[in-house]
Amino acid sequence: MPTASSTSAAVTVKGGSMRTTRSAVRFTIRPALRTPSTTGAATEADAWLAARAMANSPLVKTAVHGADPNWGRLVAATGRSGAAFVLDQARVRIGSLVLFEQGRPFDERAPLAAQYLQGTNLEIAVDLGTGGPFTATVWTCDLTAEYVKINAEYRT
Repeated sequence: MPTASSTSAAVTVKGGSMRTTRSAVRFTIRPALRTPSTTGAATEADAWLAARAMANSPLVKTAVHGADPNWGRLVAATGRSGAAFVLDQARVRIGSLVLFEQGRPFDERAPLAAQYLQGTNLEIAVDLGTGGPFTATVWTCDLTAEYVKINAEYRT
């Protein structure tokens, strides 16, 4: 299992009947290990692009580590991924709490989402809003202050 100072990435992409209702990116987060997943992406490439963009985003990684339910960082990472993304149909969910849906934020739910993010078995989902059938899962570690410190102290 990767530690906070290591990195690990893998992807699984499936198409067809897996989930065909909407595009989504889902994270399952455990200590030092985050697993963003996309479902319902318009193409296999979109599934991979969206999941990887969120998994590799330093802003998303630090927000999750700091228990900050910043739906804007999730939307921004997904939007800049290059994947098909329909903001007016998108949804951001942390645990069972929807924080953004169809262009409308639900910031009043942020305190409960912040509490949820302090746990050890977390799920974050971003619905891409395209309705496609493709999914992807990417494993990565979080980005803590300790990780930055360790990697800033040596040269390769």
